[in-house]
Order: sequence, then structure tokens, then C-alpha cells
Amino acid sequence: MATILSSWTDGHGKVFEKIPMKRKRISPIQDALYWCRAKRDKDGFVIKFINNFIGSGVFTQKKFLKGDFLLEYGGNLLTYKEGLATEKKYKTDPSIGSFLYFFDCGGKKYCFDATYSHGKGRMINDDVGKNINCIPKVVIVDKNPRICFFAAKDLELHAELRYNYGEGLSLPWRQKAAVVANSKQSSGAVAPQFTELLRSTAVVAHNDVILRCMLNKGKPEADIKWYKGSEEIGNGPKYEIISEKNTATLVVHETKISDAAVYKCMATNPHGQVKTDCSVSVYSM
Repeated sequence: MATILSSWTDGHGKVFEKIPMKRKRISPIQDALYWCRAKRDKDGFVIKFINNFIGSGVFTQKKFLKGDFLLEYGGNLLTYKEGLATEKKYKTDPSIGSFLYFFDCGGKKYCFDATYSHGKGRMINDDVGKNINCIPKVVIVDKNPRICFFAAKDLELHAELRYNYGEGLSLPWRQKAAVVANSKQSSGAVAPQFTELLRSTAVVAHNDVILRCMLNKGKPEADIKWYKGSEEIGNGPKYEIISEKNTATLVVHETKISDAAVYKCMATNPHGQVKTDCSVSVYSM
């Protein structure tokens, strides 16, 4: 609180007390400009490990109001062409991981590469519907576009930040499933079909990561195989493959940086073949 008047009298003995006044709140855009120029994360956030399925996420350490600036998706600004070339390069070496954010600004396409950034903004998880509590916006900072997250609603202490990565399964940062062969349906013959896809995740090194998808295995029952990149994975000390009635699970034990990759689950029977894949990022604390 600030005060604009001290106690005083009007000359007739009447005393006027101090009048409290709230400080003017800095605008969210001004706040974003300050932290972007400072090249560091705003105070009030922490990265926490959630579980082996989701990985880690960003949580609040204090309350925020709807509209407040939260964090920047920090990284290197690339042209759209440079972003596509970088994405292609990263796909040849899945151990690198990939944190690319493609966006439009002023009629032009750009990309932010946060793969080597230490900022917390890149660790905000994906969600849809009512669970979304922050939104990304383009903010011009010293003539350059930046991606900044703002609160979509009032945020309580210990709230996990979530935003929608984008609509549609064709987007590069979304998990996707593809039907590879024509399925032939007839009485007593059913092609396999995924009912819940793999989800991309991030994990702190030395923790296990669990990848799980759900499916109808079809008739006859589909053969389930797992891959790291293009290399098939088998049961062993490093990998644990669990196949239940409608669930396929892969556990990667004691993760290392080299375990960062694109992992794929494929189900095949004589009537069709389906697959789902996701990326796993591994980082050290």
C-alpha cells in the first residue's frame, strides 16, 4: 500500500488522516517486456516431476490473476524455412529431443527453437477443454516476436500450467496415430484399432518412464511390437514390455540422455496394421 496524504488540519482543528491507495498494477504486456528483456524466467514457478506417464510440468509457487504474464517460451528465433530444416535435422538424431514452436506473426511464419533453452516455458504440458489455464500470445520485444504465456484464469498456489498445443493430430508436436494398411472387415475378422494414443513426455534422467496406449487388438489378436526410432525393442533389463487385454505398455528403466527418442507401438494382424508414436525427452537436473 502507498499513501498520498499525511495527517494535516484545515486550520479549524479538523484532522485529516492518511488516505491509503493501492499501487498501480503493471500491465501484463509491460511485465512480459521486462522479463523477456531480462532473459530469465519470472519468479513464482517451479518444474516438478509428475509421474512416469506424463513426466514433468510447470507449477505455480504463488497465486496469479487472469491475464497476468507468466512465462516466455524462450529459445532461438528462426525463419520458417530454418525451422523446417532444424526439425528435419533433429529427426535424424532422436536423442537430441525437440522443442520447436511454429507460429505466425505479421503475415510471416516463424519458429522458436527451445531445444537447448533452460527456460521453464518449454516444459508447460498440453491439455484441452476446461483444464487449459494459460494461453500463448505473440509479443513484439524490440522489433522481434516472442512467445509469451498469459493466465487464462485465476491461478491458485501449486497449479500446474496447461495449454493447448494445437488443434488436429497432424501438428508436429502432437502425438499421432496412423493406419498403415487397408483394413479388411468381415464377420469374425477385425483389424486392430487404437482407442487411446501414446503421449509425448519429458523425464528427469535416472527415473523410469512409462509409455502406455490402449487398443482393440482385433480378431485374430494382433501382434504388438515396440520400437525406439526404427529399431525394435525387446524385453530385458532396460525395457519392460507389458501386454494386457486392452493395454500395451513399455517401461524404460533408469533413463539416460541417450534414451531420448521417438518411441512407437505397432499392432498387426492379417486384416490391418496400426501404429502410434510419441517423443520422449530426457534432461538432467
